[in-house]
Amino acid sequence: MEVNITNWGETKLRLIDDIVHAEFVTVDLELSGISTTRVVGRGRKDTLEERYAETRAAAEKYQVLQLGLCPVKYDKKSSALLG
Repeated sequence: MEVNITNWGETKLRLIDDIVHAEFVTVDLELSGISTTRVVGRGRKDTLEERYAETRAAAEKYQVLQLGLCPVKYDKKSSALLG
């Protein structure tokens, strides 16, 4: 569902309820720029700490344009995560 200023009043209670009853919530930020400071060696993956530091630096430098939330629930019948 897309939430914006025109439908915030009618969607906020459903969104809050979905978040409260979620197993976990994923967050995605769309920023006004991207970080290009990261240099990763061949076959090497970022550590969680490195990725966090890069994301934090970008968040301090750029503006948040859009926030994405995905409340995820667990369906016991199908043993599946639903988002």
